Parts: sequence; structure tokens; C-alpha cells
Amino acid sequence: DNNTSVVQIYGQWNYFQFGTKGIDERTPGPTVAFNISDRDGAIIGYDEVSRLAALNRPPIQLRTGCFCNPGACQEALSLCDDDVTEQHASGHVCGDRRGIVNGKPTGAIRASFGKDSIWEDMDALASFIEKVFVSRRHVSLQTQQLNSGANQSDNEPLV
Repeated sequence: DNNTSVVQIYGQWNYFQFGTKGIDERTPGPTVAFNISDRDGAIIGYDEVSRLAALNRPPIQLRTGCFCNPGACQEALSLCDDDVTEQHASGHVCGDRRGIVNGKPTGAIRASFGKDSIWEDMDALASFIEKVFVSRRHVSLQTQQLNSGANQSDNEPLV
């Protein structure tokens, strides 16, 4: 409800110009690395997102963490050497389920779409993110208005 994006995309997808024609060396591949933020802009741990995705119907399979590339992960997440040292000193190791240490992400979420993926796979992920993470502060007010018979402006957004 604050008009901010809940998804932060990393890598080439972050810079891709949608609507361009043709595929070249700048065209991103079928894998998207991202994190999800709460309404205040704080990153939600990849571990929490992964668990919620597994409970979704249909379940959504995501890879999480640093994907066996801590240097690229550190760069993508804009972590300085002290951040990584602090995360390690706190007990964070590759493969654990600690997506946030001292308010900073320790990894990201990765969705991969391959030759057997269909549009509904991507739509399921987008719908899951919207359903679970997009704030809907206005929904209860609008539901009350609808139940009371009050008219709602056609221009008032739900999110």
C-alpha cells in the first residue's frame, strides 16, 4: 500500500530493457535471483520465503542462499567484507537456514525457468508473492464498505 516494490532483482534481469526485440549476449537467462522486502523495505529472509513457498498450493520450489558463489553473492547484496565476517562470526555457514543476520541478507532466492516450464509456473510464483507479501491495508476497509452497501471509488486501488 506504499507503492514500493516488494521484489529486489539481482543480476542482468535488474537492467534488462523489456520490449526490446531479439536475443543477444545481454539478454538474461531463465534464472532470476531476487529477495523480497516487507512494507518497510527490510529484506525478508530467504529461509522464510522458501518455507512459505513450500506450503503454497501448488508448492513452489525455490533455491536459496548464495548458490555456491559467495563472492558474487556478496557483490549482488552489496555486503562489505566486515558484513560477511560478522555473519560468519555469528555462526552463519553455507547451507544453513539463516537468511538474515543483524538485519542484512545472507543470500537470495532463485527461480529457474527451463524448457519444460510453462507460463503458469511463472504466474504461480508471481501470484504467491502478491498473495503473501504485498500489503493489503485497504482490503478490510473495502470489505467493510462493500458489506455495508457503501459505494467504492473505481479508482481506489486494492494494494
